[in-house]
Amino acid sequence: MIIIEDFIEILEEEVKEYKVPVIDLMATQSEDPFKILVGTILSARTKDDVTAKAVNKLFKNISGPDSLSALSIEEIEKLIYPV
Repeated sequence: MIIIEDFIEILEEEVKEYKVPVIDLMATQSEDPFKILVGTILSARTKDDVTAKAVNKLFKNISGPDSLSALSIEEIEKLIYPV
């Protein structure tokens, strides 16, 4: 018979191999709803590694909605490429 402690131990071992989606990881690292929203939008059609690179590059160059809106479409395209 498996007791709860055994069950938890099995789950802890199993979860070590799981890849966490980039958006979940972002949510644990930032409580900024804008960053999570932008990351979610960018991740809709890309793999996590592509999304992570694009989000990191974008947020190194902007601080929020105001600085994003100050960029041209071309500048944004370059920052989030290849999304």
